[in-house]
Amino acid sequence: MKLKEIENLILNQDFLKEKKKIYDVSNFKKSRILGEEYFCFNTRLMSTELMEFFTNNEILEDVFFHPSAPPPGRGADSISYRYTIHATLKKKKNE
Repeated sequence: MKLKEIENLILNQDFLKEKKKIYDVSNFKKSRILGEEYFCFNTRLMSTELMEFFTNNEILEDVFFHPSAPPPGRGADSISYRYTIHATLKKKKNE
């Protein structure tokens, strides 16, 4: 699946549509840290609700979270981190 298709699949989940302004999920790309099968994206804030959504859904597996420093003007406030999420897609049963 292409990266743009993965981005659309994730961003079109009802949970993220409802909370779009809060979490600001963006910057989808291939993961340089974990290898070819992983992709990553950023979120402005992290909550237990968001962690639960990413770990208990039908599309993602092997989900990792880590904080990173946002560029100027992109954080929730002047001292907050943003969070990078690395994941793979769940394999379909026939693959």
